[in-house]
Amino acid sequence: MRVVNDPFDDLSLVRLLTRPPVSMNDRQLFLLVSVPGEEDGLAIRRRPEDRAIITAVAELVAGEDSWRSSSERGELPVGQLRELYELIRRLRAASLLHPARTVFEM
Repeated sequence: MRVVNDPFDDLSLVRLLTRPPVSMNDRQLFLLVSVPGEEDGLAIRRRPEDRAIITAVAELVAGEDSWRSSSERGELPVGQLRELYELIRRLRAASLLHPARTVFEM
């Protein structure tokens, strides 16, 4: 799991997020990584933010995304993202003490 070694590897994290048990679709990924931008008439356009996807996951899990509407939050698999984030966090901590192969055997 490359994400355990480098959680800022966005490509590996997207691969992980789009597979079970999280199974995010394109819209959910866009909602996760984008923030409200400038108003364009009546609609507020969204724009991708220049940050690592793991940072967006961490903010969502910690509830530090107060700008996100409740309907958007409802579209995101918050429970699965929380479980995945905690698993990555625990595996990273364990990998600092033990070789990667033994961490996955634990």
